[in-house]
Amino acid sequence: MLLSVITIVISLIYGWLFINYIIGWCRLKDHRMKKDVSELSTPISILISARNEEDHIENCLYHISKQDYPKHLFEVIVVDDHSTDGTSEILELCKEKLNLQNLSIINLEERGAEVFGKKEAIKAGINLSKYELILVTDADCIAGPKWVSTIIDYYEGTHPKLISGPVGCLEGNSLFEKMQCLEIMGLGGSGAAAMSIKKPNMCNGGNLAYLKKIFREVDGFEGFETYGCGDDEFLMHKIAKKYPDDVHFIKSYDCIVDTYAKVPFSDFLTQRKRWVSKSRRYKNPHSTITAWIVLLFNMIFLLNLILILFGNFGNSFVFQIAVKLTLELIFLCLVTGFFKKQKLLKWFIPTQLCHIIYVVFIAFYGNIGGYKWKDRAHAR
Repeated sequence: MLLSVITIVISLIYGWLFINYIIGWCRLKDHRMKKDVSELSTPISILISARNEEDHIENCLYHISKQDYPKHLFEVIVVDDHSTDGTSEILELCKEKLNLQNLSIINLEERGAEVFGKKEAIKAGINLSKYELILVTDADCIAGPKWVSTIIDYYEGTHPKLISGPVGCLEGNSLFEKMQCLEIMGLGGSGAAAMSIKKPNMCNGGNLAYLKKIFREVDGFEGFETYGCGDDEFLMHKIAKKYPDDVHFIKSYDCIVDTYAKVPFSDFLTQRKRWVSKSRRYKNPHSTITAWIVLLFNMIFLLNLILILFGNFGNSFVFQIAVKLTLELIFLCLVTGFFKKQKLLKWFIPTQLCHIIYVVFIAFYGNIGGYKWKDRAHAR
């Protein structure tokens, strides 16, 4: 009886959360270019932190070299974070090979062994940057040709302090990769919807723009410098706290940046552990509450699944199933429609079954012990 009551209550709360996300997503207007590219004038610094990215960095820079934004209005800064593979050599070849004369390369190794990590890389890039508007992406990301011009067009029309852009996923061939793509789009959509309802909780450092003066005004990464990740979300939380109406999501297909699904499974697990490890350090109430709602809902769902094995199947669980499948499917229909990847919805049910176990497992696994990311150990 008690479990039934708890199931219904947490399902109602979870349902309320997703209804708000559906409303928030629908409120976001699709951004269409207001100006011709030739009318845009804001210069921008594109910043990329790279560590052991020999498989991706050239492709990332290739797509940046194909931007339709005038090359004299943007610079590209790549910060090599003590790479131990061929990243450094590839970077040196890229400037001439890709005709990226506006490319600058910083090697953190030259600044000493104690200067390392993505936050130090971003800080070094910002300090070197010539322009006020900073656009950050990751070395394993691929941007379309209108990425920069769309960001600039949105910025010149609204002048927010921070712009979070959509991050999609390259599907790959395996079911595992396709399931990851659904998750990445769902997480990104949730973050966008939360910004829309003025409760920002998530963003992705693969597609993030902000003003240099605002970065310095909120003291950058101060307060979470030692964390292995969080260069995106914790910074966004600081900016949103000071400027609650000036943290925006740009809903534009032309602005999508795609990343790769993680394979093998061990890399996926380590990445998710890295993501989850920052949740215990959230100071943003909405982020903390949301994380707990999702965890409790999935824990109760898993418990109900286990009880079925003993013949306990109640109406409250039927209600929980209906809430989860209906609202999440509606939300993912909207989000995958934006990314033009509705065909991935055929994997919705198997993804859901795995996701229930995965959410509970990773919530605990991500908060136990340290992890190793790109050959670098990170403490808990």
